[in-house]
Amino acid sequence: MESHTAALARAEPPRTYDPPHILWYFGAITAALTASATVVSVSPGARGTYQLLIGLVLAAAFAAGGALLLRAAWRVAGGVLVVASVAMVPAVGQAFERLIGVWPDVVDDGLGVNEDFQGALFALALATAAAGLIAFSLIRFPFAFSTVTLAVVFAAQFLVAALVDEPTLDDRATCLIVTGAGLLLAGLLLDSVRRSADAFWWHAVGLGTLGLGLASYAVLDNADWAWISILVVGALLLLGSAPFNRATWATFGVLGVYGAALNYFGTWFGSWKSPALMVAVSVGLILLGIVLQLYARTWAVRLRRQAAPGVAAPPGAVDPRPAEPDTDAPPPDETAAEQPPAEPE
Repeated sequence: MESHTAALARAEPPRTYDPPHILWYFGAITAALTASATVVSVSPGARGTYQLLIGLVLAAAFAAGGALLLRAAWRVAGGVLVVASVAMVPAVGQAFERLIGVWPDVVDDGLGVNEDFQGALFALALATAAAGLIAFSLIRFPFAFSTVTLAVVFAAQFLVAALVDEPTLDDRATCLIVTGAGLLLAGLLLDSVRRSADAFWWHAVGLGTLGLGLASYAVLDNADWAWISILVVGALLLLGSAPFNRATWATFGVLGVYGAALNYFGTWFGSWKSPALMVAVSVGLILLGIVLQLYARTWAVRLRRQAAPGVAAPPGAVDPRPAEPDTDAPPPDETAAEQPPAEPE
């Protein structure tokens, strides 16, 4: 029987942003990327047979290693390996499509990808999203949603060519905005049923996609409405981040507010006045952090009291009433370990 000391030494650390978690997540991401690069680097001859075999072997190795670690109670280390196997779906899928003869030659030639709808690429994105959902249903590890959300973003971009003839950059930026808003809405819905850990990647990827779409209009077209939207959305995210306990909102909010202020001050003032005013903005952000630290809990309690009966409290809110059991939540000793390293919920 394993000794108590050995069990403690093997136990996963309770924190979500520490050296072991950084190594686990970084290792899984890079393993998936380098394994995929290995597959596509193999000659696509023999209708992709060699690529398919190598891809299946690597994906199976990740899945098997993850399953063994999960059985040994290494939830995070095993979970990230399972997700790495899901991230192999595009590389394995393109080899399979070569084998059955549906992989488009224009993708290899680098022509027509942006103008014409490619059903093979769209199918790969959908397959990746489906694999991520299946993985989550099996292991209940929120990191699986990273593959789902990113696959949805790519699927939406591939779909643009089916809806618009010769799509422009503005068409694709609009698609990014709509897709990002949809992912963010999904994250809010998960929050409303007390699944804040599961909602992390929907918030992170959704806000990143939304921000990329707005930035495309703001930087490439210098559209005034885009800059105003970035400023307004950033301010709302900053103010809501503390009572809703969302570090992702604060991250994207501060980037939006600071970027918009930098644009406006640089356009209106220039010379030494612009950087001097940005000093004031930076100091203002520090003061805002103090205010949020002082009053965030009070705001969260008020939000809870104003919520309709049966509506879940915002993540991080202090509920004065006895908490109801949450059947969707993992066991208490696994809650912190399963969350992504950058978003302690």
